[in-house]
Amino acid sequence: MIGIKLFLNYTTFMMDENTWFQQPSTRPTSVVVVVQSHQSLLIIQRLCEPNIGKWMLPECNVSSYETLKRAAARVVQETAGIIVVRPQLIALFDNPQRNIQRSIAIAFSMKPISTPDSAAPNLHGSKQFAPKWCRICELPMEQMAHDHAKIINSYLAMLRR
Repeated sequence: MIGIKLFLNYTTFMMDENTWFQQPSTRPTSVVVVVQSHQSLLIIQRLCEPNIGKWMLPECNVSSYETLKRAAARVVQETAGIIVVRPQLIALFDNPQRNIQRSIAIAFSMKPISTPDSAAPNLHGSKQFAPKWCRICELPMEQMAHDHAKIINSYLAMLRR
């Protein structure tokens, strides 16, 4: 007999008599940030799992105590050491298959306070991320993690409007 029960924000599915599968009843919210300076975008290479070797835009979950815009600024500063300003909404991405967390992503574009030439030496990576500036025409779109190529295309379409 297959069963379903709700418990503390989790939905638990009984797959068979001995196997239960738990899934959060609510989906986490994340922000994804497109940072452009001149003709370059800030991209981050993953140096650990998941998605090791893949490129991505700065992305993080939103903490319960911060606004979306503050989370967007925070993730850029934490992953690349860049202070950004002027957040502009790109779009909402809510496909449950977009990543392993099934997060809902709100994408923003933001501008760095410095230019790529002066920001490049200040890009600080970590054991998890290797940030770099990449010219828009040279972006590794096929190697982007999750739905980040789609987010970049939405951003570029927004610029053309």
